[in-house]
Amino acid sequence: PGSGRAALFVSSLRRARLYFRGFKYQEPEPPQNEEKVARLEHLWAATTALSMMDPVSADSVGLLHFLESLKCANKAHIARSLGYEAAFAALIGGVRLRAKSNDLLALNSRILEDIKSPYEQAFYHLGLGTASFFNSDWSTTVRHCDLAANKFREECFGAEYEASVAVVFALQAMGLSGNIKALSQRLPSAIKDAEERGDLFAANNCRGGFHAIGRIATGQLEVVQADLQKVVETWTPGFYQMHAYHRVFAGVNADLYLDKPHSALARIDDDWKELRSGLFLTMELPATELRFARARACLAVAAVASQEQRRSLTKRAKKLVRLIRRSTIAAAEAHVAILNAGLAALEGDKSGTIKNLRTASSGYRNARMQINHEVAKWTLGVLLDDEEGELLRAQAATWQADNDVVDMPALAAVFAPACNTVKQLNRA
Repeated sequence: PGSGRAALFVSSLRRARLYFRGFKYQEPEPPQNEEKVARLEHLWAATTALSMMDPVSADSVGLLHFLESLKCANKAHIARSLGYEAAFAALIGGVRLRAKSNDLLALNSRILEDIKSPYEQAFYHLGLGTASFFNSDWSTTVRHCDLAANKFREECFGAEYEASVAVVFALQAMGLSGNIKALSQRLPSAIKDAEERGDLFAANNCRGGFHAIGRIATGQLEVVQADLQKVVETWTPGFYQMHAYHRVFAGVNADLYLDKPHSALARIDDDWKELRSGLFLTMELPATELRFARARACLAVAAVASQEQRRSLTKRAKKLVRLIRRSTIAAAEAHVAILNAGLAALEGDKSGTIKNLRTASSGYRNARMQINHEVAKWTLGVLLDDEEGELLRAQAATWQADNDVVDMPALAAVFAPACNTVKQLNRA
């Protein structure tokens, strides 16, 4: 397809056709035609190569691969497609497609009982790991993506691309879960390893993204900024690659940490059109996190803006909150609460800020997002002038020391922007 929208239309038709026909295939596996098998290999190569560059176009090709694999009753290619479709169903999101994702993975596991090929076994773990990522199951993501990366590298010839995809999903899960220590240990070696291989794709995907928060939290801002500059210098304009998507998250968080809210908002506003045309806003978890990042930037600018500008910015933030509320990802409720805490703070509503911070802290704990949870808890502690507040600040201080977090107020400016504004307004 010549555009993202056209690819989405093709994907919709092919997915409807696939789900209508079902996943039955001829048993036992018939003799395979060499020409058809070669075509399946080409379709698979195109699917995987596009998956981290242009996911919607990859989906349209991947569905064609799936349909033809079922027609040929080629078990190896059916197994690959099941893992890929499971991950993509979870990426699109929603309760029904997440349930479908689990069904596809179960079917994949059953088929693999008859297939001993290392590649298909490794790709099953990659499919399970990436589906778990979009289901907000961070520990399962890391476990299976690490297993997939090791299998691709040690047991499969020429599968470094697939291994690189597995590594970046493991790192993203560590970033969203707030596993600062693990990121501090793994990220530098992952970038160095990619650079030594001359693998620009892997290096750039490691330099930005959710996982940059590990370096930001430990005060390595110069390293983060240098890595973002490398992504800009090596990124090919005109094709919205995943590199640019990762660059937005790392850049917005770094700007907010450095108290550069206008830069943070400009960064994501400038890329929003391309993010939309790349159809990232049609994928539940990426769309929710992008809207959360943009809303945080709006609140951060509103906290230092004039009264008239503040009204416009809070209006934008409230619209984003309404969209985030529709999401079914694990952190959606907590994201809404922390943004509402900032909105309440901007209106001088201390009780509303505190109430929303409590909801956010609990929500992030349930979503297993440690940095966000600790930020909400610390911010709440700052606003409470009592024994509970003292206890919350002490707990946050312990976590801060254990994880080498250098500046808790700066980290709070990233994930709980404007919340401390209420204290300043009440004092005034």
